Amino acid sequence: MDLLPLAVALWIAGRVALAWWGRVFHPFDLEWMEGGMLAHAWRLQHGLPLYVEPGPEFVPFIYPPGYSALLAALGSVVGLDYAVGRLVSVLGVLAAACAIVFLGVRQAGSWLGGLCGAAAYMGLFRASGGFYDLVRPDALGVGLVAWSVALALERRRGAEVASGLLLCAAFLVKHNFAAFGVPLVLGLWMRPQGLWPAIRFTLASAVPALALTVLWQIRSDGRFLTYLLEVPRAHPMLWERLAVGMPGEMGMWLMPALLVGAGWLWWTASSEGAAGPRWVAGAGALVPAVALGAWGLQQPAINGVPMGSSAVAAASLSAIGLGLGAVGVALVGWARGRRPSWRWVLGAGVGAMALVLAGLMRAHFGGFMNVLMPAHWAATAGLAVVVGQLRQRDLSGVLHGASLLVLVVQLGWIGRTLQLQDVVPTADDVAAGQAAVATVQEACEGAERVLAPHVAWLPVQAGHPPSIHMIAIWDLNHAEGPYVDEVKTVLPEAAKDHYWGCVVQGTGRHQVKYGVQGQYEHARWLQPPANAMRPMTGWRVRPTEILTPRTSP
Repeated sequence: MDLLPLAVALWIAGRVALAWWGRVFHPFDLEWMEGGMLAHAWRLQHGLPLYVEPGPEFVPFIYPPGYSALLAALGSVVGLDYAVGRLVSVLGVLAAACAIVFLGVRQAGSWLGGLCGAAAYMGLFRASGGFYDLVRPDALGVGLVAWSVALALERRRGAEVASGLLLCAAFLVKHNFAAFGVPLVLGLWMRPQGLWPAIRFTLASAVPALALTVLWQIRSDGRFLTYLLEVPRAHPMLWERLAVGMPGEMGMWLMPALLVGAGWLWWTASSEGAAGPRWVAGAGALVPAVALGAWGLQQPAINGVPMGSSAVAAASLSAIGLGLGAVGVALVGWARGRRPSWRWVLGAGVGAMALVLAGLMRAHFGGFMNVLMPAHWAATAGLAVVVGQLRQRDLSGVLHGASLLVLVVQLGWIGRTLQLQDVVPTADDVAAGQAAVATVQEACEGAERVLAPHVAWLPVQAGHPPSIHMIAIWDLNHAEGPYVDEVKTVLPEAAKDHYWGCVVQGTGRHQVKYGVQGQYEHARWLQPPANAMRPMTGWRVRPTEILTPRTSP
């Protein structure tokens, strides 16, 4: 019977890997920010700083430099292009999947649970917006966090130091991931004689992170933290995405894992960590589950958030409420002298932090589905451990069968809607991109700078430096933002001075603003075939027109 979930797991993993094979070596954007990330690595290769005053040449993304620096180093050896960044991301996903296998074996003695949990994580490729294999920092950051968590649960000498260093590396890739240090420190501190492991973890993670932050802050004249913290702080928040949208999105793909994980937390907290009768603790933990579920049933759909029906959102909220109730029971038991397991605290804390972090980033105005990746990893890692624990506690064969059913249902839940054909680029996409490069080479010959804010790497392919990216400009153009005035003055002045020799833009709402339309005029149409050269995920903008400096008033 174990072969059934394993066969489904291999089927899912094989399908995803096959899709990656058709995507990794595609020579153009799969998502429109990929070219901008390559532009960051290009600047580092050319000895140029990242965190500069916003200008017509460059505006940085609001990420730390770790991923860009890695691409720059690798690109110096094998050549900087999309395949380098995508392969790094694929390795990050595989590292995160391997960490699930490691957790399933080491924490629950279950190869089956680990392998199926890893396949489930890989199968969430589309649920994460199709970002697993992109030239972006998300996948690498999750892979580093995953192994930080896995090693924090080890009792071997030096494991907590390695865990801290990995979390520091994750921070250097995507600074939000530093938040996982809170549950990791708490879990390590609760170990028997856990003060020193917690201190060693903190020193290994925080000291190098703080030292590098200070260094970059000084070298950038204070702009490093301005970009990472102050710029996103000025963005609006869509709180309904946190309260209803994110749980609904999680439930569409991970309902079985969420319910089983929350149920396991509830059972272990009420039976092992609480003082008093189990039924009293268990009933108390059900209150937030019922309340959140009832509230979720009454919430309307959210525009732009694929959260399924209100019933899906309500069930997900009930699972979250049950987990919260379990934490409450554990806290009550702790206050009464029954200290919960440090592994329980660390695991529950990581899961809670993953949900909170994913929800907050999803609520951020620019937050896309890629921000769910840490929560997806935590849910599938929890599934692997819970299934293993069920199999370890099997006394009559019932739990063994239940664990197999859970795996098959969860994997089937993912596989039922795992559509991958429409995210693999075709020969038409490649031909359209090659034609666009040739047209830009011809129309922009002699131009020192090309503005292509939607396809920032296209100028490089045509023999020019990379372009400033539109999302970086958009990040700054918000009221109360630290650089909003610069965006509204510097870029229009550059357009007036014809700083860019030509401009590559889309049509309609994809036209380049900031004074470009008044200072540049139509020169050539790119005219890719219908739907060709369109990103596979994210904002589906594609270049369609070339402008050159206006020669008449």
